Amino acid sequence: MPMQNDQVFCINHPNQLMTRNTGFSALTKVDKKQNIITFNPSSGVPIIVFYCPLCGYVEEYAAHPNEEWKSL
Repeated sequence: MPMQNDQVFCINHPNQLMTRNTGFSALTKVDKKQNIITFNPSSGVPIIVFYCPLCGYVEEYAAHPNEEWKSL
């Protein structure tokens, strides 16, 4: 569900505000050569993760650089 006024609500419980995980997470790049899959943690997309405390539904958004990046 898209953010509403910088808040994220659960798609299953429209009145439930979702909880943001602290910090950042990442979707890492995956390389495949023939039948071998290798995860490449040095390349990927930083994300922020939200979850519903009632049902566990998860949403991810690209993490745009902001003041929080300075604390990493």
